[in-house]
Amino acid sequence: MLNTIRRSLSAKFLILFSVMLITAGINLMHFLYFENLKHSDEYTLNVLGEQKLLIQQMEYYAISIAEGANDYRTIDESRKNLEENIQEYDSALQALTNGGTFGGRYLTPPTEDIRTYITSNNQLWNEYKQRVKLIVNSEIHGQEFQDALRYMDENTHELLTINKQIAQGYTNLADYKWQLANEMTMLFIILNAIVFGLAFVYTRRFLRPLKMLTSTINSLTKGQHEVRAKVMTNDDIGILARSFNSMLDIIHARTKELELKNKISEKVNAHINALVKKESESNQRLQLLAVKLKEQAEKLREVDVAKEEFTSMITHELKTPLVPIQGYCELLLDGTLGELTQEQKEKIQIVYESSLSLLQLIQDVLDVHKLELGKMNLSIRDVTAKELIDRSIKRFKPVVETKNIELVDGTEPEIIVRCDPERILQVINNLVSNAVKFVSDQNGRIKVSARRENGSVVFVVEDNGIGIPKEKQQNLFKKFYQVDASLRRNTGGTGLGLAICKGLVEAHNGKIWMDSDEGRGTKFYFSIPIGGMN
Repeated sequence: MLNTIRRSLSAKFLILFSVMLITAGINLMHFLYFENLKHSDEYTLNVLGEQKLLIQQMEYYAISIAEGANDYRTIDESRKNLEENIQEYDSALQALTNGGTFGGRYLTPPTEDIRTYITSNNQLWNEYKQRVKLIVNSEIHGQEFQDALRYMDENTHELLTINKQIAQGYTNLADYKWQLANEMTMLFIILNAIVFGLAFVYTRRFLRPLKMLTSTINSLTKGQHEVRAKVMTNDDIGILARSFNSMLDIIHARTKELELKNKISEKVNAHINALVKKESESNQRLQLLAVKLKEQAEKLREVDVAKEEFTSMITHELKTPLVPIQGYCELLLDGTLGELTQEQKEKIQIVYESSLSLLQLIQDVLDVHKLELGKMNLSIRDVTAKELIDRSIKRFKPVVETKNIELVDGTEPEIIVRCDPERILQVINNLVSNAVKFVSDQNGRIKVSARRENGSVVFVVEDNGIGIPKEKQQNLFKKFYQVDASLRRNTGGTGLGLAICKGLVEAHNGKIWMDSDEGRGTKFYFSIPIGGMN
């Protein structure tokens, strides 16, 4: 059933992602298309501007040749410049006429109206070009030179006018294109609004039952064992809620059964103790009672085995749907599935953090269960205390930096401890996490250190936070205990962290204790024998 729910949720998110991806792709194609048109239009207008400049330069060089009759250096340089201008103008005009490339970049193809102006320009330019060549190649004082110079003077203005008409035609064409681009942009804005509106509605519909399920879980952690999740929909989340309620009913029934068996066991033990005290009872009766006791003990062991198997199965089944939920939340938050509004991001962040809290709660319950049964497997090896503390500081560095909290290391590098590094790191992380919750965001200070003391390595996590009242310190290491309910609401947590710390430290043949004054901060200590354990 959980696999079916996971596949259904995956399909829905895949459809949503596909629609958002298609919308984003269309937007990108639209943007790139009109951006290319814009660059082409701008470059075409630049070429027309260069043509205008070439015409003015040709007129200037022709006059320079006429006025510099005795300066042969000026005349030769001007004739060379005129020849270059003719070649450049021909190349640019040919590219404008054919709508091809010029200078390695595409020019905007001309419309029919623009082509009419270009044709007129070609006709006038061919005649104009012949006169420019006469100026380049004929004698200055000859009649041909004077006629060509007179022709240029009379027709330069007309050539510039046609150039201006062509430029105006391309300007009008560019304005039309951008008017069309603006209309297309408005269309895509409306389309995006519809797509993201549907995404918002679907996300809201998806979040509400998950929040109700999370609220139910929080109530269970506070000891309200009769609470059940409200089934709000008939979709995958509704199926998950009904399955969750069925699981709670099974757990409740098994718990009642175990309580009854425990009561029976207590009565049996009391009866055995009474029989032992009676010296007048015969050995045969004692043997009979021993047999019954053994049978009862076997039954209790079977109950423990069943309890362990059931707990493992429940934690596995609870973890399975959380993996795709967390994965898709991460895809939505980092923009892989498309951009979300700020409100959508905040809602998705709530779901993501709630799923992380639920996963941590499941892991904490499983750890507590293993510690109670003495089945916590440890991987023992030598490690430096500084390595463990550095890893913890690195993990919390982003959190303390955003809160302006000082987190420092006061450990010498050569202190070696024999332990399970990951489990001891879990203890340090739990203590540092608690310290971060209860220090001031502006002037908070947390120090993590380790030292050798009486054949053990003593780790210390101290802070300058709000401290803990003396009357409540003796219960801190009990399961599900927190100083008061307001702290649970403000900082989160299930009350299992310190209980797990105590179990892990004692599994290493160590001990854990604390020292705190209300309003003056808190110090948590735990020690591990230097020789460790096998």
